[in-house]
Amino acid sequence: MAREQYDKNESSLKQSSGRMDLTVYGAILHNDAVLLVRHASGDKADHGHWIMPAGKVGTGENLKEALIREIREETGLGVEVDGKLAEHIDPHTGDRLVSFLCAPTTSRVEMGSELAEARWFKMHEITELERIHPGLKRFLVGIVEEEEREH
Repeated sequence: MAREQYDKNESSLKQSSGRMDLTVYGAILHNDAVLLVRHASGDKADHGHWIMPAGKVGTGENLKEALIREIREETGLGVEVDGKLAEHIDPHTGDRLVSFLCAPTTSRVEMGSELAEARWFKMHEITELERIHPGLKRFLVGIVEEEEREH
């Protein structure tokens, strides 16, 4: 999986009213581990499953701003956005989903109220997780393997 260099023009893409929802996801890697979270609310479709920190892009907000804001709200972490990893349309909702590789600029995780749990996982732990979407598991394994090849 080739990681795209983060394009400054992409950061200027803004959410406008009347368009499909934009959702940004952060694959936060640190010390060969990735941060995953679980939502506290049973109202969320992904409740109980491990996911990457994510959130909707607000009207007038660019992707990078939204991702940094959402990660700070959910986990208390500051991050640097290193590169765009993937983009696709959710077949169930029609929303545009954009994933970015991130590096933490702060180290202490402080969960926001919408999370039940946040945890750093080493790759061998991710491959053993059961409460994670199989596509996300493959995606994360690919990211970490690529990072390891580059170092």
